[in-house]
Amino acid sequence: MRELAVDFGTSNTVAALRTGGGPARLLLFDGWPVLPSAVLRGRDGGLVVGREAIRGARLDPARFEPHPKERVDDGEVLLGDAAVPVVSLIAAVLRRVAAEAPAPDRVVLTHPADWYSTRRAVLLAAAREAGWHGDVRLVAEPVAAASQGADVPPGQAVAVFDMGGGTTDVAVLRRTATGWDVLAEAGLPDFGGRDLDQLLLDHLGVHQHQDLRAARMLAEDVRAGKEALSQYAQTDIPLPEPLPDAHVTRQELETLVEPALRRAVELLAETAGSTPLTAIHLVGGATRMPLVARLINQRLGVLPTIVDSPETCVALGALGPASPQWTHPPHGVRPPVPVRQPEAKKKPVAAAIVVAALLAAGGVTAAVLLRPDTVGTAVAGPSSAPPSPAPAAFRDDQDLIAFAGPAAAKAADCVNAMGTASQGDLYSARNHVRCRFEIDGVAYFANYLSSDSPQTCQQLSQEFLELPGAQWLSEQDWSEGGLRGKAHDITADSGNTVLWYTATNSVCAFFGPGTDHSPSMQVVHQAWKTTVGA
Repeated sequence: MRELAVDFGTSNTVAALRTGGGPARLLLFDGWPVLPSAVLRGRDGGLVVGREAIRGARLDPARFEPHPKERVDDGEVLLGDAAVPVVSLIAAVLRRVAAEAPAPDRVVLTHPADWYSTRRAVLLAAAREAGWHGDVRLVAEPVAAASQGADVPPGQAVAVFDMGGGTTDVAVLRRTATGWDVLAEAGLPDFGGRDLDQLLLDHLGVHQHQDLRAARMLAEDVRAGKEALSQYAQTDIPLPEPLPDAHVTRQELETLVEPALRRAVELLAETAGSTPLTAIHLVGGATRMPLVARLINQRLGVLPTIVDSPETCVALGALGPASPQWTHPPHGVRPPVPVRQPEAKKKPVAAAIVVAALLAAGGVTAAVLLRPDTVGTAVAGPSSAPPSPAPAAFRDDQDLIAFAGPAAAKAADCVNAMGTASQGDLYSARNHVRCRFEIDGVAYFANYLSSDSPQTCQQLSQEFLELPGAQWLSEQDWSEGGLRGKAHDITADSGNTVLWYTATNSVCAFFGPGTDHSPSMQVVHQAWKTTVGA
């Protein structure tokens, strides 16, 4: 049996195919798993779809419709000198998908949860016009997205935050014995990734070009620059002559878009109401921006779950149960994912949020981070001593300092860092103790955090991994000061880091020098042994 799922989106369309009940695979269009939903009416009256349509629009933009999904209520759209039914525009996109997966036995089409019967009828009519006359079913996008999440017991609820190119949709769903019930849904039909592009364009001070072809090229360059800032701390955006290229930092972009994003996050909070949420799933390409997850966590107290490719999860989820792809970042030790920032013209104003957080906590340019589940209470003596279970969360600072063991005993001083804009405050820890050491005239700091939730250590770990230029180097066993686990060397633009993971969800720590120093990884290792080694 051949099952085809199609996520017809505002800006892009994604499709997945499953044969004989096996694993689903994404369809490729011109070598890419994402097909632009754009449609161009050719001079011969035929409809061209996808990247070819975008290329044609540069020559004749009057014949171009970039977002047919937004025209679902319009009946017809004027393209050039002729009106084209919206059903035919959508059918052209679906027909392009059908060309890559002929003769499916079942087709599943996804749609926004708030689409009423008339809109759903347009989608079904387009499917028939595209040639699918057999088993065609409709599934709400948040239901498909939730199906891609990790197993959720019946009775528990999750939320889906879907930010596409032109709209933002949120939904709250409860798991049942047979599937999902949509408890509440809402949306912003006037806000999506393109609105963030426009904010950036306005910031650059470029007046809209009267030449539609030049304006479209500029819009594409601005969008590409925005997307680059989801991965890098800075980027350059080419501007029309005689203007020089613009240099933009992630901090600048986040300052620009934060008020608009808060509006969307507030809608999610209002929609969830008092419903306790097990998870919040991020869907849509615009959610790649790190600020989205940060604002959601600050407002709702839940660390959102993400996937490597949020654009494709709805199509995959529409086919039903699959291997879980949602992960809390990072959950245990993840495979190395090297990221290298390209050469920049200027020094970035700010890096990832962890830089500011680390500075607030005494500062590190290199660190050791632990996440223990079965880590034992650290005591003086040989590091080979068997560990005993750590508590779920420490009752007070003295318990936390006792856990630190040799490190606290050798420290010049240990203080409670809560209430000082530290990581403990930022990540909702119960306790945060910071110990200071003097090693060869250099100040080093060990920070120990305790929490009732695994999210504290997960967030802290994620911020390290999002540092500009972060790259995994090596892994080694680490067993010093009664603390055991796997250490991972990471290099980043701001210095060297060691992330240390064990099995615990509730206790984590990091160690490193003040920000005036950037020692090698070998020096950091030796300082740690000098400080907390038995």
